[in-house]
Amino acid sequence: MTWRPGVPLGRVAGRWPDLAVLAGLVAAAYGLAAAAGRYAGMGTPAAEVELSPAALPFYALLSVGRMLAAYGLSLVFALAYARAAAASRRAERLMLPALDILQSVPILSFFPAAVLAATALFPGSLLGPELAAVLLIFTSQAWNLAFSFYGSLITLPRELQEAAAVFRLNFYLRFTRLELSFGLIPLILNSVMSWANGWFFL
Repeated sequence: MTWRPGVPLGRVAGRWPDLAVLAGLVAAAYGLAAAAGRYAGMGTPAAEVELSPAALPFYALLSVGRMLAAYGLSLVFALAYARAAAASRRAERLMLPALDILQSVPILSFFPAAVLAATALFPGSLLGPELAAVLLIFTSQAWNLAFSFYGSLITLPRELQEAAAVFRLNFYLRFTRLELSFGLIPLILNSVMSWANGWFFL
């Protein structure tokens, strides 16, 4: 990957990428609704809520577990998505507008699709609502982290890239020793904001 200055979003995203992303989102929403409709009548067992104060630590632990699971998924998604977008200009033209659109969608807009999809995958089980909660927390964390790491990758100094080429670093070493190290501080700072967004939604 060679260094290149950041490209304004207006130049990167033409009309056809926006239309392609919009069509993909509509198709995905339709597919989720159609799949979930087959299981709509099966329902989900009601969860028994313990109102005793002694149960609060257990419920707090469950909430932290959901947050950790969502943050782990968000971090893996952000690293992979940003790396793919920064490595290919053709992929960047589709991936950046898609990420920008997803970031602009309110979190609660994902609620029906996430719940329907999760309950369709695990009908009659409490695992469906738990998975839906993790996915919704994911939507409050992932986009910010992805933009942060992408910004670090496209501003990677040429001298560091030349040094990596001289030492013939393979993909793994280049990613861990150069790219991830360079983007670590912005990732940490944005992780704080992403974690706060997740708590706010939860």
